[in-house]
Amino acid sequence: MFCIGDLTTHEGTPGLLRSDTVLKAIGKSLNIRISDAKSVAIPIFVFGNTPLAQSYHTKVDLLKKFGIVQGFFSLNPHPLDDPAQSSLYNLKRTPSEGFLRIDSVEELYHKLRNVLSDEREFFASMISKAQLGKIIERAYREPTDRQRAERFLQLLRETH
Repeated sequence: MFCIGDLTTHEGTPGLLRSDTVLKAIGKSLNIRISDAKSVAIPIFVFGNTPLAQSYHTKVDLLKKFGIVQGFFSLNPHPLDDPAQSSLYNLKRTPSEGFLRIDSVEELYHKLRNVLSDEREFFASMISKAQLGKIIERAYREPTDRQRAERFLQLLRETH
């Protein structure tokens, strides 16, 4: 992987530094998550070629934490001609790795393999703590962790 170009020399605001680009990616991710029951197992990655605007660092970490997206990745390992120019534009990762600058093909494969090798499922709900407690109690009766997880998700979906 070899990229050339300095993002600070662009006339417009490039890639993931644009709010409209990031907001569109977030909106599309949410739309996929709620569009169909089958979409709960689809991993969502957002690929770009620049660092992420600083105003989105916390947001993308939370989006990853809550499973909306599995990561915002910049595929440009050299976004600046002079990397010492600004640490803001040479960001490697946000604290919870919601954003990552990918520096090699091997690193990209490793990150994708980690997510794709696990059987993951997105879930979300807005129910009372009492209802949630009942769901957890019923799911806990299952004999294995996997069966408890499956039962929890089943019961959660039945509440809606």
